[in-house]
Amino acid sequence: MEQGINNFIKTKKKKKKIKKMIMFILFFLLLLFLFFAKAPIFNIKVVQYKNNKIIDDEELYKLYNPIGQNMIFINTKKAETNIKENPYVESISFEKHYPNELTVKIIEKNACYYVKEKSDYYILADDLSILEVKNKISGLKLIEMQNIKIDNRNVGQKITSKTSVVESASKLAELLGRNTSKVSFSKADVSTRNNLILYHNDVKILLGSDEEFEKKVNRAINILNDSKVNLKKGYINVQSTDRVVVMDEEHPAEEHDDKKQKETIDSIVNGQENKEAYGD
Repeated sequence: MEQGINNFIKTKKKKKKIKKMIMFILFFLLLLFLFFAKAPIFNIKVVQYKNNKIIDDEELYKLYNPIGQNMIFINTKKAETNIKENPYVESISFEKHYPNELTVKIIEKNACYYVKEKSDYYILADDLSILEVKNKISGLKLIEMQNIKIDNRNVGQKITSKTSVVESASKLAELLGRNTSKVSFSKADVSTRNNLILYHNDVKILLGSDEEFEKKVNRAINILNDSKVNLKKGYINVQSTDRVVVMDEEHPAEEHDDKKQKETIDSIVNGQENKEAYGD
C-alpha cells in the first residue's frame, strides 16, 4: 500500500513538472511573439513595386505603403484588396526580405481594346472590363471594338453583359497577344459569335465562328504578309477551312479568284504551317 502511495505522489509530481514545463514554453513563446511584434528591426523600411509597366509607383504607394509596419504581421489580404482598387491590377504576390524589406510584384491587365462613345474612349482589358475612360487615345496601340452594346460604364466592370462577346474577345486577345508577325489589327467585331470580323486597316477579314480560330487568323496574316498578294484594300474570307477567298478592291480586274492568283493564295495557305505567326 505504501508503494502505491509513493507511485501516486511520483505521478502527481511528474504531472506538475510537465505542467510547469508547458507554462514555461508558452511564456517563452509569448515573449518571443512580443519581441517580433515590437522589435523595430522588423519594421518595414523599404517597399519595392515590381513589374508595373502601366501603373506609376506613386499611385501604388497611395493605395498601399506599409512603411513602419511590422514585416511579420502585415495583412497581405488587406493589402491585396487595397492595391486591386486600381483596375489595371490583375494579381499580386509578396516577397519578404528579412529583416525589413518588402517586394510587391504586380501582374497588370493588358489594355487590348477600346470602345468610343461620343467623346469618351473606354479602355478595355482582354475580358472587356473597363480599365479607364479617356478623352483621347493617341499613342495607345489598341483595337477598336465595334457594335458593342454598352451595358456598364463603371471602371472595373465589364462593358457588356453578353457572355459570348466577352468569351470571343478574350480568345481573340490571347491569340493576338502571341502574334509575332508585323501585321497588326485596327478593329474587331465580335458582337455575333458566328460572324467574327477583324480589320487590318482597309482590309476586312471574315472569320466566321471561333472554331479553328488560330488557323484562320494565321492564314489571314500570311496572306497580308505576302508581297505577291500586296492586299491594301478589300477582304479576306477565311470562314471555311477548305477554301480561302481574297478580293482586292484596288485592282478588281485582278480578282484573286483567277487561276494565277488562286495558285498564289493556295500556296500561302498550304505552306502556312511553316509560317506560324504565333509564339509561346
